[in-house]
Amino acid sequence: MVSLVASDPFGGALPWREAGVSAEAVAPGPVTWIAPFDGQEAAVGTALGAQLPEAGRAVAVADGRILWFGRGQWLVIGAPLEVDLEGLAAVADQSDGWVACRVGGASHVELLARLVPVDLRVSAFPVGAVARTIVKHTSGLIARVAEDAVEVWVMRSFARTLAGDLREAADGLSLRRG
Repeated sequence: MVSLVASDPFGGALPWREAGVSAEAVAPGPVTWIAPFDGQEAAVGTALGAQLPEAGRAVAVADGRILWFGRGQWLVIGAPLEVDLEGLAAVADQSDGWVACRVGGASHVELLARLVPVDLRVSAFPVGAVARTIVKHTSGLIARVAEDAVEVWVMRSFARTLAGDLREAADGLSLRRG
């Protein structure tokens, strides 16, 4: 019989601090994907106790956040979904499907500019902003969580790739600074 053992999706590659940047794994808690049926966005927001955020934004709720995740899609993060959305939305638990790491520090924007084709300066990407984008070679999501930090989300199967890409970008940043 197979025995399953929980493992670190980042393979021990996080946390680290280098070149004015830090990267650490985030334990987001439950992650639930929601796609409201046609015309049901307001009803879903009411059921969740918060209006669903507009494209490119996140909102705080009682024990977590709701992140825009694409056209007609949102992620509820941090708390188990305790409302019944039957007839209102398609719902799927994504807790084991996605991972996040927090990338912060004085040079985090400069480092991520090597991996992400999005202007992550706070003036263009303020706290609460969210973007679905490419992270080097994989699809991901970036969420601004503080003026000096973002969360980078990728599918769990790409966690080690993300950790390696972040480390490579940090090494390049260190070399450039000499």
